[in-house]
Amino acid sequence: MDLILPILVNGSAIALVALGFHLVMRSTGGIADFAIGQYVIIGGLTGALFSIKLNVSALYAVIIGCLASTLVAFLNETAVIRPTVMRNRNPTAIGPVLVTVSLLMIWEQVARLVFGDLPLRGPSFLAGVRYSIGEIIIPAHSVVIVVITALIFLIVQLWLGYSKSGLMLRAVGDNRLAAELLGFRVNRSRAVAFMLAGITVGIGGGLVCPLSGFWPLGGGYYTINGFIALFLGGVATPVGALVGGMLLEALKILVSRYLGNGYQDYLVLTLALLVFAFRPQGLLGKSKIRSG
Repeated sequence: MDLILPILVNGSAIALVALGFHLVMRSTGGIADFAIGQYVIIGGLTGALFSIKLNVSALYAVIIGCLASTLVAFLNETAVIRPTVMRNRNPTAIGPVLVTVSLLMIWEQVARLVFGDLPLRGPSFLAGVRYSIGEIIIPAHSVVIVVITALIFLIVQLWLGYSKSGLMLRAVGDNRLAAELLGFRVNRSRAVAFMLAGITVGIGGGLVCPLSGFWPLGGGYYTINGFIALFLGGVATPVGALVGGMLLEALKILVSRYLGNGYQDYLVLTLALLVFAFRPQGLLGKSKIRSG
């Protein structure tokens, strides 16, 4: 019973990163933005810095951090990723993916220059407020993380499924060339998707930073875990990101509890190999039937 709360809280953080991956890959036809983990860090550190220097509340810290991560995502898309994609019309081209890996490293160093090398911790929502269920103590901030995560997934699911802009983004991702011929604003849709991904993971960063603090070089952790979580649950829908994030963190926490923290990395790498080799569509994805 005592494992449920950390699974929900940690799973929410990774699920939001996986959702950011989903939005980007939906808009680009499968190109993953591996800089997305650093958006989490920049969002959390920016909010924490404003809280320390200007004593802003947790709500304003999350909003400010979210704006910072969204700006970074927008700059990456418009200044670097979009030109690279335009020069690599082949959807299987590796160039755009390598560019995003480079952007992750660049923004890590930028974060070091801006925030320093020491961890920063942001303010908590309802600090000091706790609920109890039997012998289990539940911080109010943890409840806020889970509730906001659920709301974000619900909003994104409805937006992608029913709004005009969401349906357009899906169409652009399914066939960019056809969308261009039909007069869709492909670049605009892609920019919106990157900004939404920045907002999503920026909120996640602002919510998670108060738990243990962030340091500037932590983006790789969220990138790797979010990417694996997305493919574990299923790339096709936001629900897959949620399921994958929760399942991945549940397995990691169970392994840590019964085998030790040192085995978490082995678990993540083993899961990645198994998923990519035998179930690349994810647990919720549909298997493709080969004919002939």
